[in-house]
Amino acid sequence: MLKKIAKMSFGLVLCSAMGLVNAAPYIGISAGSNKGNWNLTDVNGNKLNFGGTSYTTSLFGGYGDMIYQAIYLGTEVAANLGSTGGRNLTIATSSGLTTGSLKQSYGYGISMLPAFVIYPGTFIFARIAIVRSHFQVNSANATFNKSKNLNGKQGGLGIEHTLAGCFDIRAEYDITNYNPFNLFGQSMTPHNKQILVGLVYKMS
Repeated sequence: MLKKIAKMSFGLVLCSAMGLVNAAPYIGISAGSNKGNWNLTDVNGNKLNFGGTSYTTSLFGGYGDMIYQAIYLGTEVAANLGSTGGRNLTIATSSGLTTGSLKQSYGYGISMLPAFVIYPGTFIFARIAIVRSHFQVNSANATFNKSKNLNGKQGGLGIEHTLAGCFDIRAEYDITNYNPFNLFGQSMTPHNKQILVGLVYKMS
């Protein structure tokens, strides 16, 4: 008897969850902090971090649906706005000392969001993404002044909950590893960590 009740209860939870996580396009906005760990060792062995922590905003849109019982799968595109880095540091290069900075200003990406419903109207999700971001190099030595668009791989975890009607709220933590590139004559591989809180509007 207890087994039957448990099965019925679990079935009702799944039906409720599937009803609240409907197949629908959605749009949203997120805001939070972006921390850049952009570490470089110059020709004199000095370890420098050109990154920093700043506020960032993301505008996104996507589509998702339940694919099996409590398993949900979404795809999402996003435009990231904000400004990280930009601190001027003194760097020892093969041609002498110079003052320079690295600044990340904008980017975009595409993600897959596999998710699992843990409670009616609430699910946890993973973010698996490819991103492309714009970096600007500025230096007292004009030779190093360049714009770079770097590709990166992003992974993260988050949770989303239905507030009321067509609105959800979400929170997530993401890590992005960009491809290495040459900065002031040395190789650098930028890493970003971000914490975002967002509002989702489902157009169902």
